[in-house]
Amino acid sequence: MTKYFYLALASFLFLSCGKDKKDADLPEPEKAALNFTTKEYSKETAKPCPQDKCTTVHISIPVAEGIPIVADSINKTIFNTARAIVYFGEEPSNASNYEDLMDSFIKSYEELKREFPDDPTMGWEAIFKASIDYRSDSIISIKVNHYTFTGGAHGY
Repeated sequence: MTKYFYLALASFLFLSCGKDKKDADLPEPEKAALNFTTKEYSKETAKPCPQDKCTTVHISIPVAEGIPIVADSINKTIFNTARAIVYFGEEPSNASNYEDLMDSFIKSYEELKREFPDDPTMGWEAIFKASIDYRSDSIISIKVNHYTFTGGAHGY
């Protein structure tokens, strides 16, 4: 009799561990996807420009969307990198968005031009381009190419 009791108990436990039919009919939840779109920003000083070379700023970046915490972190990191590169002065700009960052760069040029009006300074240039270089399920590598010219023999 004891054998039958244990056999029934084991059968009961084995059968009760299966999925309910309700759960089996439900589709698996979709995985949240991290997507990227490229966004372009450009700004130029008002004309006329010295030696027909206006001060220009061009920024091209991937914008992350989909998983809010991850996307915000990626977008902030890209912006902070751009802010550290596209500036002129002792300290990086305290801009809070790309429009303010471009305005700050152009304003720095215009202030310098007002301070030294006879200086034959050409227009400045800032180019910042970030792109997805490598992407897997666990790693995203973002490549940054940049060039800045703020006078002198050559840019950076």
